[in-house]
Amino acid sequence: MTAIVRLSVARGGFKGFEINERESFDLLHFGDDTVLVGEGSWSNLWALKVILRGFEMVSRLRINMWKRYLEGCYVNLVEGYDGIGDDLEESGLVQMLSFKFGDGTKTPFWYGKWIDHESLRLAFLLTADCDGCVASMGERVNRAVATVENIMPDNRLVIKEIWTTGMPSKVNIFAWRLLQDRLPTRTQLLKREIIADNEDCLCVYGYPIKEDINHLFMYCVKLKEVWESIHVWLGLPLVHEADCASFFLKIMVELKTKCSPKRPGAIWAAVCWCIWKQRNDIIFINALEDVDEIVHNVKMYL
Repeated sequence: MTAIVRLSVARGGFKGFEINERESFDLLHFGDDTVLVGEGSWSNLWALKVILRGFEMVSRLRINMWKRYLEGCYVNLVEGYDGIGDDLEESGLVQMLSFKFGDGTKTPFWYGKWIDHESLRLAFLLTADCDGCVASMGERVNRAVATVENIMPDNRLVIKEIWTTGMPSKVNIFAWRLLQDRLPTRTQLLKREIIADNEDCLCVYGYPIKEDINHLFMYCVKLKEVWESIHVWLGLPLVHEADCASFFLKIMVELKTKCSPKRPGAIWAAVCWCIWKQRNDIIFINALEDVDEIVHNVKMYL
């Protein structure tokens, strides 16, 4: 490897890293590891491919590209990327590239070719002039995230509470999937193209509304009777929220004054679990709609 690199440098193929006008280096050895260091240019990347291929041909050893790491420090990704040939991309070198932008003040955000050799300005069909570097856009994103966090419930808090309910693990896993919108509701099955017809994703309780988690566990007129019965049983006012995560947090707050610390989450999870079980029974074994049965099963869990 050393001889091949020296020959490439001598012929002007691979250019090492220049410390000053008189001193430069291009090859470092650390035990069994070899580090090639050169200037940041696409011509050097081509030369590197030739060096590695030449080493394979001479030594008859196969280089596993996926176990090699190639890093560009302070390389301008925006300029020159279109010059990469298909052969270089297929070789696996491009997939190993990583880039460091420093503080991001000199790297354009909208005009950079980040996605499929196309700038974000063209990808999002923006006609106005788009100024801003990576650093400035990062500040805007941070402000947006902070604003959203002030409005939306903290999902990390919600998920943490789920695992402390004291309910069976299958119920906790179900509740976790519910809050992540990962249950196979009819709307989700339609998105996955398991259900082909929009009419097949309507509420199983006979209402002409698509069945998603918010409808099934909060807004369905039939199942609201379940929540009303549970709230009367617990002596609490009925809670209304926009989504299941907010609904869960609101119930937690209302119930913590009346129950032990673990029970509020357990009550919510038990109600949702029993609703889900009856919903599945209606679909798969033609069971009857029975609000009283759901309420009874909830009480049995608790």
